[in-house]
Amino acid sequence: MEATVHGAHTLTLALDTDAVLTLLSPAAAARLGLGPASDAPRRSVAPPGRREVEVPLVRVTAIQVGESLVENLEVGVVDVYPEAPKVDGVLGRDFLGRFGVTLDLAARRLRLRPMQPGAR
Repeated sequence: MEATVHGAHTLTLALDTDAVLTLLSPAAAARLGLGPASDAPRRSVAPPGRREVEVPLVRVTAIQVGESLVENLEVGVVDVYPEAPKVDGVLGRDFLGRFGVTLDLAARRLRLRPMQPGAR
């Protein structure tokens, strides 16, 4: 799916409801000017189909999918799908968990609706 990051850059992100953290490939992070610093905070994650690894974190000002926007989100930087270089990363539960999510596989449509206050 397409996501807009920093209000200007369009990235292709895979949807992964098992991913706790949104992840960007190093190439996508570099295009956004988000190369992680050597002393960047790190977090343990398991990229799709791989063992757990420590990844550096960077902060994006905003990620938007359709009309759904999350601001000031910390994301991991790791080569998520090295065999699919056109995929820039993974949209994880740190983004998706802020919305009610309906996935219609037959229509290839994702619907995100704001969560009611206090709902989870």
